[in-house]
Amino acid sequence: MVRGAAPKDGTARVQAVQAGGDDCHTKPHHRQILSARVRSLLSLKCATDALDDSYRKLRELEKVRDDLMKMIVHDLKTPLTSVLASLEMALDGDFGAVSETQRRVLGDAEAKAEDLLGLIGDLLEVARIEENAIDLDLTPIAPGAFVAEIVHEWEVRFQQEGAKIFVDVAEDAPVIHADKGLLKRVFANLIQNALTHTTSGVEVTILAHKDVTTGGILFTVADNGPGIPPEYHEVIFRKFERARQREVPRVGGSGGWARG
Repeated sequence: MVRGAAPKDGTARVQAVQAGGDDCHTKPHHRQILSARVRSLLSLKCATDALDDSYRKLRELEKVRDDLMKMIVHDLKTPLTSVLASLEMALDGDFGAVSETQRRVLGDAEAKAEDLLGLIGDLLEVARIEENAIDLDLTPIAPGAFVAEIVHEWEVRFQQEGAKIFVDVAEDAPVIHADKGLLKRVFANLIQNALTHTTSGVEVTILAHKDVTTGGILFTVADNGPGIPPEYHEVIFRKFERARQREVPRVGGSGGWARG
């Protein structure tokens, strides 16, 4: 608290606040008003200290949760790898002849186990990214060839879902240096969401244009499926959060974008 003489123009109050004072009480002072202001500032200090302590404890709990998640996810890889090996041996007939029905069921189980192993790899990679412990493999990427490769890899899935794919790569789209594997993962997530959260026959559009702001490239993955309501725009960028599908209206919207 800063106190001083009481000039008529209030200069002391302004100087006190600019100097970092929490409050200013000029002379002559009123004892009850002064006491009330002191009590208010003390209460504010106690509340601020309590908030800081709560934030520190919250950060500690988040660290414990993240460490536990990393440990569990890492430990899941070993038994899952064994499951995959057993399924592969069964499909190869190492345990005896396999009927067509058994082969179909075992193949489906193997595919789901592969998906789970990929999810575990994604979670571990997220942890490495957050710790800045991931090494980027930067290579030259031609936008046209890259998008064509993406479309080719998803061609069968597009046919299964009855989806239509539209591509527009600008002629002046520059060659970029990026981690191709990670960039493909971004596209895979956006395309997967477009196919999963829409009815059959969805139209997916992939654009690649020069970003005049950065001189790089702007990739866009858009679809005509259900959009994401504004109230979920912040939620979907949190880890392990997702919008409730039944609350997403059937309106057009974009799948997402990425700059390179």
